[in-house]
Amino acid sequence: MKRQNQSSVFDFILLGFSNFPELQRQLFWVFLVDYLVTLLGNAIIIVIISLERSFHVPMYLFLLNLSVVEVGFSAVIMPKMLVVLSSEKTMITFAGCFSQMYFILLFGGTECFLLGAMAYDRFAAICHPLSYPVTMNKRVFMNLVMFSWVSGIMVATVQTTWVFS
Repeated sequence: MKRQNQSSVFDFILLGFSNFPELQRQLFWVFLVDYLVTLLGNAIIIVIISLERSFHVPMYLFLLNLSVVEVGFSAVIMPKMLVVLSSEKTMITFAGCFSQMYFILLFGGTECFLLGAMAYDRFAAICHPLSYPVTMNKRVFMNLVMFSWVSGIMVATVQTTWVFS
């Protein structure tokens, strides 16, 4: 009869910059400023594009979606890192690790697909300027944005179920 390991993991210890404890305070402030600038910059982009009707064209609407993805991506990573850098709470639960990994994959995958859609939009605008309004109409734009988000969700779901199966 074979003996198998019956141990279970419920928490993970995040080491981070534990080799340099004297730098943790400075790193906390650097990352906090970076996080706040990222949130503020992307929030300004989202508000301006949303409010100004002349920016409701595919190029700017792609940038709006990219800013939403960046806010989500930053909101998944930075708060836990700031907690680890500012306190002795270096533990993360298995569920917390799983959800953080899922959303990192979701926003990272969505960002890649959005950048591909933006590249196609610019290609159509530069290489075929006369047919651009037909090529990139509202329906095509919505399909590209929906494809990007759905593909990001699918990539994250497939990778997390594959890793944890």
